[in-house]
Amino acid sequence: MITVGQKSRVTEPFELLAAVTEHDAMVAERHLLRSLLKRCDAVLRDVAIEARIEGERDSIVEGLIRDIGLAME
Repeated sequence: MITVGQKSRVTEPFELLAAVTEHDAMVAERHLLRSLLKRCDAVLRDVAIEARIEGERDSIVEGLIRDIGLAME
């Protein structure tokens, strides 16, 4: 009989599985965020190039590109 103070051996594997699943979810979320940042960076670089071609620099876009670069380090 298991009392209130005892831990079931059956729950240990489930706790390990939950921890592994949580870690995998965090890794997947980080990968997704990095992928989104890369896409944003590519789009912003295109916008910056178009602005330079038109003779206007877009300081906000260039600042965002720098911020994304720092976040990706």
